Amino acid sequence: MKAVSCVCLIALAAGGAYVGGAATVRARQGGAEPSWISVGPGGGGWVMTVAASPHADTSVFLGGDIQGVFYSDNGGGSWTSSNQGLRDFWIETFLFHPADPAVVFAGGTSGVYKSVDRGRSWRWLRSGFPAVNRFSWSAPVGALAMDPADPDVLYAGIGTPRQGIGKQGAIYRSADGGDTWAIVNAPGSLPADALVTSLIVHPSNRTPAPGASATTLYATSQYGFFISRDGGVTWTASNGGLPHTNVARVALSRNHPDVLYLTLRTPLREPWRGGVYRSTDGGRTWSARNRGLQQTPGASDTLTSNYRELAVHPDDPLIAYVGSTDYVTPTLYKTTDGGESWTAVVTKPQASSVPEGWGAELIGHTLECLTMSPLNPDVLYFGTSVAVFRTLDAGRTWRQVYTQANPDGSTQSTGLELTVSRFVTVDFRNPRRVFYGYSDIGLFVSDDGGLTARRRVQGVPRVSRNADALALDTDDPNHLWASFGASESDRSGFVVAESGDSGQSWTLRSAGLPQRPYKNLLLDRSGASARLLVTVQDNGIYASNDGGGGWLSSSQGLAHGDVRDLIADPVVAGRYWAVLGGRGSEGGMLYRSDDRGASWTRVSTAALEAWDVKQIAVAASGPLYLAARSTTVGTQSYRGGVYASQDGGVTWRLALEDPFAEAVVIDPGDPSVIYAGLSDHPYHDDSRGNGLHVSRDGGATWTAATTLPTGRITTITPHLDHSGRVFVGTNGDGVVLVDFNAAASRRLRRP
Repeated sequence: MKAVSCVCLIALAAGGAYVGGAATVRARQGGAEPSWISVGPGGGGWVMTVAASPHADTSVFLGGDIQGVFYSDNGGGSWTSSNQGLRDFWIETFLFHPADPAVVFAGGTSGVYKSVDRGRSWRWLRSGFPAVNRFSWSAPVGALAMDPADPDVLYAGIGTPRQGIGKQGAIYRSADGGDTWAIVNAPGSLPADALVTSLIVHPSNRTPAPGASATTLYATSQYGFFISRDGGVTWTASNGGLPHTNVARVALSRNHPDVLYLTLRTPLREPWRGGVYRSTDGGRTWSARNRGLQQTPGASDTLTSNYRELAVHPDDPLIAYVGSTDYVTPTLYKTTDGGESWTAVVTKPQASSVPEGWGAELIGHTLECLTMSPLNPDVLYFGTSVAVFRTLDAGRTWRQVYTQANPDGSTQSTGLELTVSRFVTVDFRNPRRVFYGYSDIGLFVSDDGGLTARRRVQGVPRVSRNADALALDTDDPNHLWASFGASESDRSGFVVAESGDSGQSWTLRSAGLPQRPYKNLLLDRSGASARLLVTVQDNGIYASNDGGGGWLSSSQGLAHGDVRDLIADPVVAGRYWAVLGGRGSEGGMLYRSDDRGASWTRVSTAALEAWDVKQIAVAASGPLYLAARSTTVGTQSYRGGVYASQDGGVTWRLALEDPFAEAVVIDPGDPSVIYAGLSDHPYHDDSRGNGLHVSRDGGATWTAATTLPTGRITTITPHLDHSGRVFVGTNGDGVVLVDFNAAASRRLRRP
């Protein structure tokens, strides 16, 4: 009888209601923290902000939408994740102390953070802001400014431009370096639903005696450009010359502060009315500066020429840069004549002037963020949704600084991993071959234990940008299947594909499958012919007996089609386990098949109180484990965490309580060692997640690994070559290789 192949771990779709609560670690075991390194292709997305330090022209900070903070001290040659102290990982902006290089501020969806050790750790500054909200963002900060005459005086503008949340018409002020805050703008001085997109303190400001402030500030919002001449208390709109008021950004020349540039977002489906406007009188009047900029109108943001990010030379106000955010104008422009004309300084990938990593084929050069070094204006960085680029010569030449591109065409991590991991699969025949499945950027394959990787999506539709699952053929190391998908809210773009060349090219094999996400793939060779199984979201299990050429439902006996996980038994060939999410008033249900998935029998009793089930693991020695999120259905509350069963899945106990248990896996070399991946959704103020936990006694006690870059864990996969070493997939910071046999004080060597 032939062996059964299976993927090591399949990440399940996020979902379910948030209930809250912290993980309960029943007893903390001793021992040092594990060592870890980032692995993968480098880059990813989303790059939200990049900021060059005023203290060293090789120092730069980067913030992601769910990745937190990264810093580089060598101009982007390598990056370090720096999330210690963050309570949320969406970062919109950075602010540097002008005299003390150790002091850095960051603003994001959870508010303001302060570092006093050059960004290595952070303290959350919430005093004076609204109470922390358990289900949403109470005070998202998208703009920060500092009084140059008194660095203890700070301003924070409420709102996050990309999401459009935080329309509170509010600007906060701190006079004690961020320790306490209060709304500074008087009621009615700004529109009540204004979203602050930029905030600048006039650089020549000199703060007079307390109580007699005459600080000049500039702010922008969807209602235009505003000036305050009394420290932010009252504001006056100043939109003379603008065709409308939807302002994206404003920037000025540091040593010529009366020269300002701003960008306007053009309305859709109308004559194009966006681009760049310039003022030479401190923002009192504006004139268009759009000659040379592409001006394509369109029916959507991605198909309409729009410009947002600005950088202005501190000494020469005639020199400025502006970047586009759309797919029809993917470039950075430069002017040397005050905007009278603009020239593209980054060409499109088809005739690129930029040495690329892997990301240009995916999205090109749409600019999400831009920064100019305050020390050397010839040094600029810009970030796209997946990549980061740098120039040292004012835009004449560029290099990518988000991945290490190798001569053989592979890429490898330099520490900047900005991806959501959906699965990691290690080839059971050759543990040095590792498959990475990501949201948005698809499938990557490594042939050296995870060190380097190559993107493998040829033949997969462009819209199918998520790699969801993988199955390997036990008879042919080059033969495999994978599932790819679009956004889970879409109703198309979901495919199963087959490859005969280790993923270098793919042929679609989706005929007969409903158009919904395919979260699990298994190949069964225990019978006379191969049998391929796939789970279809809300549609149960389907099977193919011809390698995916045709599919038929294989859900006989299942109560409904919400199959959350499907795995092969580690001992009995042809036996499979499937777990269903809750329906109505009944919780999740465990099923077993003894006929290669043709029919299913319910195993669990009503004692399985989990409802929002995520993953199941079965030990060769008999115990079963299940990860689930907490949720409330009607008046019934279901606890989340890791559940354990010692009787084949009939009855269960809660072994580790946590509201967001996402993954559970058993060490293949020692069934008493259980790894649990805990997470959190990124849609509220304090959303750290409780990270990676390990039990060495079958789930009786647990220890937390607290030094990983994020606490939002999505997948866990044993390394296979090294006991105690696991690939841990995260929701934002890619994949980290964790070694429980090496202390964090000793650097884990790359594979």
